[in-house]
Amino acid sequence: ANAEQMAPYLSAVSGFARLFSSVYQKAKADKTLRTDLPEDKMFACTAHIMLAVAVRYAQGLVYSADNSEDLTGEFLLLKQMILKEFRA
Repeated sequence: ANAEQMAPYLSAVSGFARLFSSVYQKAKADKTLRTDLPEDKMFACTAHIMLAVAVRYAQGLVYSADNSEDLTGEFLLLKQMILKEFRA
């Protein structure tokens, strides 16, 4: 993909990166978040996983034992599982 094609994606992601940075700095100060990982690496991993999961949900490519239409709770649980890795 060229820079022009990536511009909308990078614009959206950079907004998330700024929000993540403010949370990261606060958590670094109060020692509630691991700081042995660089902020940019932590953000990239979190963003890539959450975006990949969101795409799968949007496309309906998820397993649901009870054929539930609303998978919001499951999505939120996945987010908690991902973020648990970064807690101090």
